[in-house]
Amino acid sequence: MNTLKWLVVGLVVAAGAAAALPYMASARISMTVGGLYIELKLLVLLGALILLAIVVWLLWRLWRLPKETAQRLVQRRSELLWERGMLALAEGNWSEAERSLTKAAERSAHPGLNYLGAAKAASAQGDEQRRDEYLQLASDSGDARHSVTLARCEALVESGQFEDALEQLMTLSSSKRRTGRALTLERQCLEGLHKWKELATDADRFRSNGFNTDAEFTVARSHWLESWLRGINDAAELKAAYRLMVGKDKVFLRPGLDAYAAAAIRVEQNELLLRQLVNSIDRHFDAHAVAVYASVDGGDLTRRLKKVESWRDQHPQCAQVELALARLCASQKLWGKARNHFTSSLQIEPTAEAFAELAELMEQLDDKGTALKCYRNALRLDRGEAVEAIEGLFQT
Repeated sequence: MNTLKWLVVGLVVAAGAAAALPYMASARISMTVGGLYIELKLLVLLGALILLAIVVWLLWRLWRLPKETAQRLVQRRSELLWERGMLALAEGNWSEAERSLTKAAERSAHPGLNYLGAAKAASAQGDEQRRDEYLQLASDSGDARHSVTLARCEALVESGQFEDALEQLMTLSSSKRRTGRALTLERQCLEGLHKWKELATDADRFRSNGFNTDAEFTVARSHWLESWLRGINDAAELKAAYRLMVGKDKVFLRPGLDAYAAAAIRVEQNELLLRQLVNSIDRHFDAHAVAVYASVDGGDLTRRLKKVESWRDQHPQCAQVELALARLCASQKLWGKARNHFTSSLQIEPTAEAFAELAELMEQLDDKGTALKCYRNALRLDRGEAVEAIEGLFQT
């Protein structure tokens, strides 16, 4: 739009000049200077003035040329030193990088960036004093203060000073704290300080920083959540963790479930945990959640047993459900039913856990020979070896 505007203006001026040219060609200017009478055509006078302006401009450029040439040479040398320094930095040649970047900073229009690179090279060589000096020079240059703060935080994180690094990060504006590098450093600080609650509750903010895939982020988020759960000793905090775990669907996902159950038991919320598990399993069946449900003390055992039996009817041939029924029967001292469910679970899927619990049951029944065989099978499974048949209980 601006180009079109100036094109129109240029055409109008050219048209005006073309229209005035016949009049200017015949126009004359006369003057008297010290008794000397001078008469000139207007076009000749305009031409002389234009020529004079060109001569003055050329003389001014010739006068400026040596200085500008010297400046260009200095700038070019600075660029070459900066390129050499950055290449050395990328190759891990720290001493060369530091030397080239500090020399480049002396002649650069933006020395802060060079000092930042020199600080990184000094840090890689283990010289914290020189690193801090370069960072201060970069800060004093005034053109890289945000990057200087991040570089300082990075150095503090590398040395394990997470509290100081986090304090430095908080000095950045909220918009700058949301940048990738700042978020990555904040995450590293929170992990170093074991602030798992902050990480778990604000996990989505860190999703795009430091994780190559969604799977990596999911693993990290599960780790934060489980670490938080392992430290919970308060019912109110457990409630917050529950909302984060189950989301809108009110369904437990396997990562973190064992840690959540342990936390609920620790704060004496067994009854609440049992209700939450029933609600979750009814909405979305999960065999591991059924196993956890059977391992929690409390509640009406008869009602719980009927509930697990209803899940078994909906999902037959599930080893975990059979194992859950065996545990509940054993807790009510229904030894015969417990033995049958253990046997059913092992025939579907032999596990060391089920063999070990069946061994304990056989000891209760004073069948120490069978108990010993069950213990041996549990050890074999732990070592990845084949198991042996147990007459009346398990067939290979």
